[in-house]
Amino acid sequence: MKVKASVNESDCRKIYQGQKANIRLDAFPLKKFKAEVVKIGKISYPKENRSNIKIIDIELLMNESDIVLKPGMTVSCELITSELKDVFYIENECIHQDSTGYYLLLDKGSSPHRFNINLGAINAKYSVISGNIKKE
Repeated sequence: MKVKASVNESDCRKIYQGQKANIRLDAFPLKKFKAEVVKIGKISYPKENRSNIKIIDIELLMNESDIVLKPGMTVSCELITSELKDVFYIENECIHQDSTGYYLLLDKGSSPHRFNINLGAINAKYSVISGNIKKE
């Protein structure tokens, strides 16, 4: 079964044919299906009328089937841009930034302590902490 989706024009440089993806059905959000990108559109167009955001259509081919899959269902696509193993990562909302860089505030008893960090790979939800975590 094929999935038709769209990506923001600004993200199209991260998309390539053969790229792995995970598909989730809105009707069955706990089910995840493997897929891969088989086609990338050549023309961008406005996401909505009078919108500054442009999108590009993509097609994905699902690698598996299930009785719950029906044509026309609404899905969410998670395109895998890289896979990292054996890394320490943290949710982005836990990371703070000031003029000296990025840091974490960790509660150690009576008051929080600041720990300076260096960031590696980042996505919409998580950031990889590279190097050592240093207490200020």
